[in-house]
Amino acid sequence: MNSDRQLPGTDPTRCQDPYSFGPFQEALGQDFWSDDPELARLLAHHGLDEQDALTRLASWGQYVASTAADGADRCDRPENLPRIMPSDSYGRPHPVGVELPAETSAVLAASLRAGLAYEPQVMLRYALVYLSAQIGDAGVLCPLACTDGLVRALQELDAGEPGAAALQRILEQPGDEPIHGAQFVTEAQGGSDAGTNRVRAERQQDGSYRLFGQKWFCSNIPAQYWAVTARPVDAPSGSRGVALFLVPRELSDGTANGFRVERIKDKLGTRSLPTVEMTLDGAIAYPLGAEREGLSNMVRIVLSTSRFWCAIAAVGFIRSAERVASAYASFRAAFGQPIASYPLVADSLARLRRSRRELLAANLEILATWERVAAAERAGQTPAGNDALRARLLIMMTKMTCTRQATALVHEAMMILGGNGIEERFSPLPRLLRDAIILETWEGPHGLLTARLLLDIQKYGGADAPHGLVGMLLGLEETTAEVQSLGDELAELLHDQDPSRQMLSFSRWLERLFLTFGAICWKQVDP
Repeated sequence: MNSDRQLPGTDPTRCQDPYSFGPFQEALGQDFWSDDPELARLLAHHGLDEQDALTRLASWGQYVASTAADGADRCDRPENLPRIMPSDSYGRPHPVGVELPAETSAVLAASLRAGLAYEPQVMLRYALVYLSAQIGDAGVLCPLACTDGLVRALQELDAGEPGAAALQRILEQPGDEPIHGAQFVTEAQGGSDAGTNRVRAERQQDGSYRLFGQKWFCSNIPAQYWAVTARPVDAPSGSRGVALFLVPRELSDGTANGFRVERIKDKLGTRSLPTVEMTLDGAIAYPLGAEREGLSNMVRIVLSTSRFWCAIAAVGFIRSAERVASAYASFRAAFGQPIASYPLVADSLARLRRSRRELLAANLEILATWERVAAAERAGQTPAGNDALRARLLIMMTKMTCTRQATALVHEAMMILGGNGIEERFSPLPRLLRDAIILETWEGPHGLLTARLLLDIQKYGGADAPHGLVGMLLGLEETTAEVQSLGDELAELLHDQDPSRQMLSFSRWLERLFLTFGAICWKQVDP
């Protein structure tokens, strides 16, 4: 039967709407690298301008804008979301536990081969991450972030032969299947208070452990290697009693390593990423680093890495929102003129651009500081000056500020598109908005990080030398107007005897300081 057959008495040309969104779609482009010259300027400012790196960025920008973007759209559809695979055909626990779309595995494998989790040139690594984040594919981004953190942990901490073997497989990526990592900390009773962890670790005669208990929030369970916190049976209560373990997902015979997936979380966002509740029932585990430093190492190495990923991904979201909103505002006409010419729309577009470039500049400056610290530690040296403290504080600040800004700015971009902005298949903006909210909650919500930052700033002399601390964070040696104003405000709030008022004032101060930092970083590139 010919479905295109014309019905008697009809004229198909009279039913066709001549309006086309083609120019808008074409304006979105097929290359995220070439349409962002300010990224190239920022990378050159930090010394990344060799042709090989730029060629890789150009190639990756095209791949992400086409193949990876198409895969992200398909994987986000309800019929393609991850689902539980509780057992195999013979009733044995499934060695993966969940089933993923083929597109997720393919893009993840390509991303790992491209070096997004362990490229030695960190500026190149996170520039690639920034490009990838713009499509909002959490099923790929989260595994990469977790793998980055696990690789750092395996390179720094001793996990014996199992750790060396895991690191080698991740770095070499043998075969077509992506080899990656995950991290499981959260339990139902504690949430972000990981010092309350109850998962039990029982030592075996060969030095390995068996883990028993439930983990409440386990993202990226398909990873072959997990960093898991648990409490040895003879360990003290509290944070000092929580150890860190390397847990392979599968045993050497290919069977599941003592775990069971109970439920996939029905999350608001990052829906292509399987986040599960899991029971550990005798999973074989290997100590990763000193037992009494497990939680400290998890936060210092793994979670700090994930926090930076959240920040750089959030800026990628803002870049994507800027691209979509700018293309639409130039294309769409209302009341006789392009909507980009209306003052409120123009102001929104300007805010998107300004925020994106200043926050990206801030993150690359933080990355440069963080890498100086890492390079010194790899060489067995003490990091120079206040680099270690600066990196520690700014990583927490950027995670909070960039994720909060991403939620607000993606929402603002959606409003430029009007009704088309809330259509899931019209643009990636609805997915980016949902995922931005998830980024805000991952690796410590705002309240937890704000409280930690206040304690750190009090500990490291904020009350005694507030202007010096502000200057150090902003990277300014002179007492500029910004240093004076922010230093005065910090001094006042740190001497406030009302804890509630102090915390509220500090929260507002943090955001103002970080946005000032971003403006300063961008001004160094574009005076």
